[in-house]
Amino acid sequence: MERALLVDDEPSTLDAWANAFLQAGYEVLTAADGFEALELLHSSAVDYVIADLRMPRMSGGVLCERMRDDASIADAIFILVSGELTPPAFVRYDGYFRKPLDLAALFETMRRLRFSTERVYRGLGEARLHRNAPVERSIRKSDG
Repeated sequence: MERALLVDDEPSTLDAWANAFLQAGYEVLTAADGFEALELLHSSAVDYVIADLRMPRMSGGVLCERMRDDASIADAIFILVSGELTPPAFVRYDGYFRKPLDLAALFETMRRLRFSTERVYRGLGEARLHRNAPVERSIRKSDG
């Protein structure tokens, strides 16, 4: 089962998101700000982080940057959510949605991002296999 970390400083928003994600079949973790989210990310593996842009203490944008700079948690798909018209240009997020959330569109985007990410990793694995093939053949010849 895929796990999502939902981050928002509004308890009612967080509850609504959590209920929708649970009904859609996700395991759910919640945090009220970026600091709580970072603590959870270091103790629990997640597939997705859905975070509000504007939060006290640590914004969703800063959370995303801290995640991307930490190799141990950088691989989670990060979707930023905000009431603002345009997404921030400086943040390395995977998706951006405006509030109020269109949950059907969000879940479809998450599915597409997961599929794309898996294809990239599969491609990297195949590239490594092909790149190492001549070395493996020469080792086998020298052993034989």
